[in-house]
Amino acid sequence: MFKNLKDERWKIPKEWEWVDMIDVTDITGGGTPKADEIFFQDSGGIPWITPDDLTFYPEIYISRGERNLSNSGLKSSGAQIIPKDSVILTSRAPIGIVAIAKNDLTTNQGIKSFTVKDKKKLLPEYLFFYLSCSSGYLHYKASGTTYLDLSKNRAEMLAVPLAPLNAQEKIVVQLKEIRKKLKLSLKKLNDLQGTIEFVANYEKNHKSNSEIDRLYGIYFKSIALNYFKENKDEQ
Repeated sequence: MFKNLKDERWKIPKEWEWVDMIDVTDITGGGTPKADEIFFQDSGGIPWITPDDLTFYPEIYISRGERNLSNSGLKSSGAQIIPKDSVILTSRAPIGIVAIAKNDLTTNQGIKSFTVKDKKKLLPEYLFFYLSCSSGYLHYKASGTTYLDLSKNRAEMLAVPLAPLNAQEKIVVQLKEIRKKLKLSLKKLNDLQGTIEFVANYEKNHKSNSEIDRLYGIYFKSIALNYFKENKDEQ
């Protein structure tokens, strides 16, 4: 039952409902073993995810981070095994970076994990995209004086707009396609930036304007041809 009526973040269709996170997921915190390298294994072991592993992580699904835990490390850390398909969220420093566990793993205390109770009612990917666009809300729900932290109690009371399963599926498909196009656009911008920097450096180190013009012509003609080709293919 949705208890936080004041947390209804926006008006939703009649077929949808606002629910508390605890109603649809099991929420788990993480832990860290003592600072002893014996607890970490370079290969094998149990994948251990920290906020550092998620910062600038570009994919939806994550299988492991930089370090793994040994069985003794897991026991001493207080961390728990997080099942595959759980949604993991950084809950401090920073708050709001999201991924989905590609396999069973564990995390440190800077991450809260949400394991969906019934995938016939809530898709992990739908929850992933909802939390991904809720950074401001997550910061608002966090607390702390030295640094903000989204505690387990507060995470349990997060409001989730529960849509019918077919609506969730459509939303996920559309957002995955948008995400794919955004990543492609970012790659093109990075490639273009690299081209501009190359030509700028060439211009700085060479005095022949005719050679510079020739290089500009080659690069920008190539970019234009690729643009028209891609648009033609999409028609």
